[in-house]
Amino acid sequence: MTSFDVSQIPFSRFGSYLTLSHPDHLSKAEPGLYLRIVNPYPHKRELFKIEAIDPQGTTIAHREIANPAALRLETDSGHAEFAFSDPNTIAFKTEGIGLRLTMPKPGSYNNALQIEDRLWEVNAAEQKTKLRLALAHGAAKASIAWEAMRCPKLAFTFLPDRNATAEGAIHEFIQEADDLSTVAYEKAKKNAKASFSQWLDTTLPTPEEFDATRTLASYVNWATVVAPRENVKRPAMYMSKNHMTNVWSWDHCFNAMALAKTNPDMAWDQFIFMFDYQNEHGALPDHVNHIDHTWSFSKPPVHGWIFAWMMARTNFSTERKRQAFHALSHWTDWWFARRDYNQNGIPQYNHGNDSGWDNCTIFHSGAPVESPDLSAFLVLQMDTLSELGSQLGQPDKAAHWKKRADALAEAFLSHFWTGESLQAKRNDGSTIPYSQTLFLYLPLILGDRLPRQIRETLVAQLSKPDFLITPHGPATESPASPYYVSDGYWRGPIWAPSTMIIVEGLQRCGEKELSRKIARSFCQMVKEHGMAENFDAQTGQGLRDLAYTWTSSVFLVLAHEYL
Repeated sequence: MTSFDVSQIPFSRFGSYLTLSHPDHLSKAEPGLYLRIVNPYPHKRELFKIEAIDPQGTTIAHREIANPAALRLETDSGHAEFAFSDPNTIAFKTEGIGLRLTMPKPGSYNNALQIEDRLWEVNAAEQKTKLRLALAHGAAKASIAWEAMRCPKLAFTFLPDRNATAEGAIHEFIQEADDLSTVAYEKAKKNAKASFSQWLDTTLPTPEEFDATRTLASYVNWATVVAPRENVKRPAMYMSKNHMTNVWSWDHCFNAMALAKTNPDMAWDQFIFMFDYQNEHGALPDHVNHIDHTWSFSKPPVHGWIFAWMMARTNFSTERKRQAFHALSHWTDWWFARRDYNQNGIPQYNHGNDSGWDNCTIFHSGAPVESPDLSAFLVLQMDTLSELGSQLGQPDKAAHWKKRADALAEAFLSHFWTGESLQAKRNDGSTIPYSQTLFLYLPLILGDRLPRQIRETLVAQLSKPDFLITPHGPATESPASPYYVSDGYWRGPIWAPSTMIIVEGLQRCGEKELSRKIARSFCQMVKEHGMAENFDAQTGQGLRDLAYTWTSSVFLVLAHEYL
């Protein structure tokens, strides 16, 4: 099985909220390996620091070796292994060494009680979860200090028995705990391997040269799914179990794309996920996690384009098409009713975050901004609604949406095309002068809805040497721009969604060779540098969160569709 570095990619499994991983850059915990809980609070994710110890209880250095089935801590004296028996339970076994689990800064409310011999219950109230720790065999010692109204120290030591082994399990729960007496390590490891192998079998095929990368991408997606819990209503592929522990309301669409052909039910869950929270006006929240969802921002309406892309690759039921039609209709109407302050028929972004390109140079002087990508996505969304209307036997609605799509496509050209380039505008009609961003080339996704001359002009501009296309893929801001920053988020780095849109747009414009070239550059970069949130445009080095699902999903789609 493909191995990976748990300092970058969490060790977890489908459905789980637990990981064995290292603190992210927002955490205040000291470096090391931790049992962590997925939640939106960066300083409340670490449950226990995990250390290898010798039989006398002294901490010893260890090396971490991980694959999808097991995490092994290797020392000069022996080893310890961890495997997920099920999404809520981690089994462990040691040979020749022991383990120490220490809760960093338990806080005001965290505490633990011994239930019976070698069984403890931990109330991790600060992290909004509970744990049971059970030792099947070996020796155990619990350090549970209590001072007046709080527990300042929580630590558990598990040492090998006379056969030089220790074995036990850790179970996470919210309300009631399951019985841990029958959890066996070897069975847990076998279960985890089988679960991942089944998922891998449904992962998009890619060229042989990417076999190991495909397996890693498949693991990142499988291991980042969480089960329904509290605010999460269906299985959800989070963006990461490092620190981007949410679903954002455009990220989920790219994950759905990677599942459409081979895992259509899961693909549907990922696509429709955000519409579970759609409000009465048609808006989608900015992001969702199992604890809450927020409405501070929105995200671009890529949903119609992507649903049409998915329909071309899988057979959705009539009921699912009906649900999508209803959801996309309200989502489209919201943009025109609530995000067109000057009533000129061209919807606007009220913040860079609404575009998904948080700090893109288009928003350098603030907002609102009428951006050509937004109108392009809405044209395609209305095209999809027209097609859905036809498939659902509603010709009047099909005609309604086609008329609106045609009208916006015409307005798009007169509003944004200068005769030489596309330009974003402020609400007063003035042009925004920042023109070295990839953002202005996203409307290539319109394909033959763009006049041929405009298509050719945009492709020629995009293809200029030393402009936006680097050896690793399309930079979000030209390295030649005064606003370029190598780790500048949307001011330079390469991102999966922008690459996907550009590749698909070039394909729709008939530029098959260029689209394939960019797809290969991106896939090669991912092969070398992993599933990072984004990448340095000039070196290809992974940046920020290093285990991000829309990156693994876009890699799978590009390698499958284009290579």
